[in-house]
Amino acid sequence: MPAPSPSRPAGGSLRRLLPWLALAGLTLALFAPVAGFGFLGFDDDVMIVGNPFVNAGLTGAGLRWAFATSFQGVWMPLTWLSHQATVAAFGLRPGAHHLVNLALHLGNTLLLFALLRGLTGAAGRSAFVAAVFAVHPLHAESVAWVSERKDVLSVFFGLLAALAWVRWARSGRGRWYAAALALFGCALAAKGQLVVLAPVLLLLEWWPLGRLARPGRRARSLAGLAPLFVLSVGMGLLLVAGQRNAGTMTLDASLGLRAKALHALASLYRYLGAAFWPSGLAAYYPYPAGGDPAWRVLAGAALLSTATVGAVVLWRRAPAVATGWGWFLGALLPMIGFVQAGDQAWADRYTYFALIGLALALAWGAFDLAGDRLRRALAPAGAAAVLGLAVVCAIRLPDWRDTPSLFRRAIAVTEGNFLAHNNLGSWYSSRGRYEEAAAQYREAIRAKPGYALAHANLGGAAYTLGRYAEAAANYAEAARLAPSDAAARRNLGTALAALGRHDEAIAAYREALRVGGEDAVTLGELGVSQAQRGELAEAVRTLERAARLAPGDAIVRGNLEVARGALARGAAGAR
Repeated sequence: MPAPSPSRPAGGSLRRLLPWLALAGLTLALFAPVAGFGFLGFDDDVMIVGNPFVNAGLTGAGLRWAFATSFQGVWMPLTWLSHQATVAAFGLRPGAHHLVNLALHLGNTLLLFALLRGLTGAAGRSAFVAAVFAVHPLHAESVAWVSERKDVLSVFFGLLAALAWVRWARSGRGRWYAAALALFGCALAAKGQLVVLAPVLLLLEWWPLGRLARPGRRARSLAGLAPLFVLSVGMGLLLVAGQRNAGTMTLDASLGLRAKALHALASLYRYLGAAFWPSGLAAYYPYPAGGDPAWRVLAGAALLSTATVGAVVLWRRAPAVATGWGWFLGALLPMIGFVQAGDQAWADRYTYFALIGLALALAWGAFDLAGDRLRRALAPAGAAAVLGLAVVCAIRLPDWRDTPSLFRRAIAVTEGNFLAHNNLGSWYSSRGRYEEAAAQYREAIRAKPGYALAHANLGGAAYTLGRYAEAAANYAEAARLAPSDAAARRNLGTALAALGRHDEAIAAYREALRVGGEDAVTLGELGVSQAQRGELAEAVRTLERAARLAPGDAIVRGNLEVARGALARGAAGAR
């Protein structure tokens, strides 16, 4: 009879479990407050609360819409489906939506630890990188903002794809390669910016997998990567085309290559600075109207050249530095400013995947370059760094609890933040605090002259306060600045009608119909102004068109009956 195999000591199992438990506990303890956070007036209101395809839950129509639509030029069907599934399970309770984000972030933290430990066998350094990823204040945006589900979801699939890739690289089994391709496709369908995973896998093939250095394995490695790069290029072209069609790249069109390159260097300085000293964080950073200051550009150039030269010099002694630095740069490249989507200068969420590379370079670089005596100090120094980052994150996390906290914070730590002023004004308007709203809209216009949306919003606040002349002036300016905005022209007509200027109101309504096509609201208001001007027959015809478009609109039907009655009385009087 064979001898029974010895049982594993309980202490050894506990030691193996300890990093997992510590990472999970740290992540959950830090981000547990998000369960009490609300939806924000910053994409959440449009993407989730006010989106009929999302707040209906999982439906056939919602499924078709998720794959057929894009939001601000971004195609992300799996993210839409995750929002729909959350609504189907929990309704529109914001805490549940936040907890799904947290669960994905926790999953990403543990997957990252598994990936790095599996690649290198270094549990301590892998735990340090995963802990930095878990608690870094720059990542609060991706976790605590429900609309950034696309970040945590895409990285979740991306890390699973990387784990499958490593299995394929070491076993050669085709099912792991197929799994890696499928999971990479899922990552791209959650957020296309994860096209950067393909070059990251190329870096991992060099270190720590080492297959690029072996002629017998190099060809297999590169051949396996080719389809991923093809998918990446295709998704990149789709992203650029989609964002151009959505009109989110108007700033990009006005910037030359030199301006973009200078801003990329300034952005690199900012991202590196925030990685090591995360202060002044905000939900939105305005693009510098006069360009970036020269000192910031020069500092970025100096950091780029110094770190790159250092990584090349150390590539034999500390190869992880080159892999980590390349990971950081490669993951930031699509978002650093060479392709300017939107008008923000930079965004904390862009570091969610990129910062892994920087932490990796730091952890392995310090270990490889330190002597035996210094290595003993690395563990307590790393723990202190993680604790410090966690404290800063805990302090900043409440900024994301509601809309006013978010934008008051942005206004406090940035200059000329037109978007924060405008969105805070919209929040005041939704609470009936129109004077405070109007003040914020004026600040937004002061920060960004020619801001059409703020003019339109100021017009709405002024109209509600009974200041019709101010409303008309702002609606007219909004219409001038945004020639395709039919709503601004219709609202201009409403303000002019309230001033008794019906000739001008009718002209504004007709412009709104020309720009935006026929709609019942504009036709209804046009018909009323025509009746006020005494054009009763024309008013009846206009109101009849409105009634055909909105047969259930009681106001339109009532105005139509009044106009018909007045027309009949006028005809009877003429007889």
